[in-house]
Amino acid sequence: NPNYELAQACADTVLQRFPENPEVLLYPTSFLYGDTLGNYLHHLEEKVNFGSSVWSHYKWDLYHQLAQYYGQEDNYEMVIHYGELAVAHNDTLDVSLLLARSYRNLSKNMDALDALLRHVDSTDAVWSLNEKGKLLMELGANDKAIEAFRIASHKNADVQNSGELAD
Repeated sequence: NPNYELAQACADTVLQRFPENPEVLLYPTSFLYGDTLGNYLHHLEEKVNFGSSVWSHYKWDLYHQLAQYYGQEDNYEMVIHYGELAVAHNDTLDVSLLLARSYRNLSKNMDALDALLRHVDSTDAVWSLNEKGKLLMELGANDKAIEAFRIASHKNADVQNSGELAD
């Protein structure tokens, strides 16, 4: 970002003006990385745990970001913990691929399969459907994998979809 310093100054100003607004507090997560992001997310989690009602509509977002953060850290137990919390606070959120990969990496294939089967068609994203299909194939649910690939192919006639469907 050629305007990184200006963007950082603007973010700092907004954070100073609205230090308790969840949307403002979640904004820095879009440009923080690594341990800095992890520490910041846990700082926000402490705010949520103090029971402030202003966070009631944003808990899912924080928990989803924590699940994604731990996914990058390969801490699959924490991915599952925070992924389930995110879904508990937003029942329309689809973290099935994130959860299924974590369960698979913990050799909990039945839980992985269950996570995927509950949300096979819950996305419009062709990439996500293809990834779900691949994982379903790995887990031995070939009929459901074909279903995911077919849904993806109806949304987009990409060659990748045809190749995965053929496999």
